[in-house]
Amino acid sequence: MKKAKNAKKKVKVKVKVCLNPPGSSLLTAKSLQRLRRRCGISEEIVLVTPSPADRANAPPPGYMTLFENFFDQCRL
Repeated sequence: MKKAKNAKKKVKVKVKVCLNPPGSSLLTAKSLQRLRRRCGISEEIVLVTPSPADRANAPPPGYMTLFENFFDQCRL
């Protein structure tokens, strides 16, 4: 009879991030690149990383707000 090894599972620790200022985005240029690759978003589409002062309900003129979970959960 073989002995089962006591395998340790790696547990992902979720780090709580305090946004500064509150309500600002966690999105980075690197996460936009990953989203572009994962979802096949064309380079012709301009993706902008929001600044801490930007808000989803007030995008810059000529832009629109998209949420990352639209792509993840809705498979867009």
